[in-house]
Amino acid sequence: MTVRSRARTALGLLSCSLLAASCTYSSGPSQPTTSPSRSSSSSPLVPSDSVLPTSPSTTPKASPTKPTSTTSKSGLPECVAASLQVRAIQGGAIAGREIAAISFTNISAKACELYGYPGVSLLLTGVPLGKPAQRTGPSPAPVLLAPGAEAQARLSDDSSCQAAVSDTVRIYPPDQTTFVDRPLEMRGCTLYINAFALAD
Repeated sequence: MTVRSRARTALGLLSCSLLAASCTYSSGPSQPTTSPSRSSSSSPLVPSDSVLPTSPSTTPKASPTKPTSTTSKSGLPECVAASLQVRAIQGGAIAGREIAAISFTNISAKACELYGYPGVSLLLTGVPLGKPAQRTGPSPAPVLLAPGAEAQARLSDDSSCQAAVSDTVRIYPPDQTTFVDRPLEMRGCTLYINAFALAD
């Protein structure tokens, strides 16, 4: 083989190598050797500042109810309606006001504690007359009622209005839902009730 022939052969081989390399490169970008990792479906990613919703509790909350008899701070049971004799005592009048007294007497064989204000409202032929009495006077203090002892709360009204006159007063012991109706004549103006105190 002549020198010229050898040179042609070498050029041919070189051209072939370059073409092969060019073909390999143009076949497209190489694919990654590993596939991207996937998070497990059982452990979803949650940003650290996100709050996951929680299902509301299905346990119903019991409505608070006041027991029929509770123990006071003094250790005595609170006076309940069944242990009390309730009276409405008609009083006199002062300038522009009518006066009455709501009386609770302990008719049980055990001492009990009375605290606060009675609930009071006037009625006329069974229909409420005006609004329930507003609390007034000094702050209440616990009243210890021995068997047979009596406590009273002063009831007054502004008799200068032109409202009708009641025939009945409805009375609730403090913080209780049991009531009694007693005869009482008062004008159905603004009512005021004082806290209980031991009767003289």
